Amino acid sequence: MRELDVAELLEWCLPDVVDSRVSGRVRGQVNLTGSAQRPMSAGELFGTEGTFGQMKFNTIALRFRGQGPLLRIHDSQIVKPRGVVSME
Repeated sequence: MRELDVAELLEWCLPDVVDSRVSGRVRGQVNLTGSAQRPMSAGELFGTEGTFGQMKFNTIALRFRGQGPLLRIHDSQIVKPRGVVSME
């Protein structure tokens, strides 16, 4: 995926949701397999200089996999101006 603004990604993923609480730049890859009735997904997204709700971040590395709308986040981290949040 080319680098794009988070708003562009959200518009593509969730066209009926407008959320100004998420900002920044994002790049990565998403792999979809399975059928339309039972889609499986896995991917990595990397973001820079943005916000997620009230949290500001310098960088974010988000790795996920799942079935349908349920995604499991693993081996991920958010680097904030004053600390790091890890997600195993």
